[in-house]
Amino acid sequence: MAGVAIRKATLADYGVNVTPAQQRDRFPTDKELANWRPELAFTPQEFEEKVPLYQADLNLTAFQRGELPHDIAGDYLNQLANQGALAHGEMTRDYPALADVDIQNIPQLRDYVSRQSTIPEFDWFYQTEGPHFDEQGNILPGAMPPVNAFKQLPLNQLQQIGRAGNFGLKPIIGSGKNELWEQENFMLPDLLPSEKSSFVSAPTKVDIESAYPANISRDEDIGLIGIRGFGTPSDKAFARRSHREGIEGMHSGNIPPNRLVGIHKPIPNSNFSDFGTPTFKIPTGLARYKTPAGYESIHSLDLSPMDKVLLSMYNRLQYEDEDMPLEAMQKLGLDEARIRLGQAHDKSLPLEWQHGAFGLENPILTDEEKKEYIRQINEMQRQKGEGFRQGDFESIADAPKSKLPILYPKASGVKFI
Repeated sequence: MAGVAIRKATLADYGVNVTPAQQRDRFPTDKELANWRPELAFTPQEFEEKVPLYQADLNLTAFQRGELPHDIAGDYLNQLANQGALAHGEMTRDYPALADVDIQNIPQLRDYVSRQSTIPEFDWFYQTEGPHFDEQGNILPGAMPPVNAFKQLPLNQLQQIGRAGNFGLKPIIGSGKNELWEQENFMLPDLLPSEKSSFVSAPTKVDIESAYPANISRDEDIGLIGIRGFGTPSDKAFARRSHREGIEGMHSGNIPPNRLVGIHKPIPNSNFSDFGTPTFKIPTGLARYKTPAGYESIHSLDLSPMDKVLLSMYNRLQYEDEDMPLEAMQKLGLDEARIRLGQAHDKSLPLEWQHGAFGLENPILTDEEKKEYIRQINEMQRQKGEGFRQGDFESIADAPKSKLPILYPKASGVKFI
């Protein structure tokens, strides 16, 4: 008997077109995601390190650079988000299954558009028990130092900080207003290098309310944020003793958002003083008055023991009541001593900054960076107009370290009180 070939019927035999089954795109494993890196886009960390918040044309004079753009913080975050979109495109090229997954749900891409905040960013008074710093001024692992400096910013910029990546406080490159302010109001040895700069105030009410931020208009709503551990080597900071604007610091390095307080709920300014500087309703204990840490300077004065006691009483009264009547002060009979005490404070930096690595004494600065800071100061001194005070020296090379408190605070004997 002949064999019979048997074949099963298919849907095609009945005129039904069936496309071959497509294999579903595979999702990457956790290990593959952890090892993935973009080829074209910056990572959020690379973006923070390499892309400035704003950079003016340094080929123009300080006067020609004019005003800063209104929303430089928002523009910066938009650039970061664009890098995130590019990175997302690269990732979906490698793993098409992720094409429809929201970028915020992909751990490797989340920081392009958001970040996880921390408790110390909300609590002004939070701090860990000391010590907080190592011998070089770096914050110890796990330590959270107290707020020791304050920064004024327009609210529209301040509220962008901490929203994504590692965007905290970044210096402005080429702020013409900062450079002009230095040239017009300071001279060697008090000039600060300001081509790449961001200015902050010491943690006293008088220093905060004496500051006049060059890039802030009276028409803007202004907020105040706190900085923890200002003066660490990575801040690349400089500090200037009281001179026209009170004690102030400048940093040319980035300060990450986990060291900032008030970026989510800032302290707004209440009004402007007659001098055009913002005044703030600062909670008690956040910023001290001038002298609770100043008793050491009292004992260094050439006064009788009783006068020292009376001056300490005056200090304590002034600390507890900043509006102490002038008549009550005069009754102490220590006018000359008070003047000398004020001079001692004017020649000092805050006790809260004593851990800091300021100026060219910063251990992480390279020789090239030190030369660049010196070049900036010499250039500002050279460009000072004939109508301005020229200072004690024509250049830094003409001065010994002992006469350069901004560049060498320890070598020049600056006190912290």
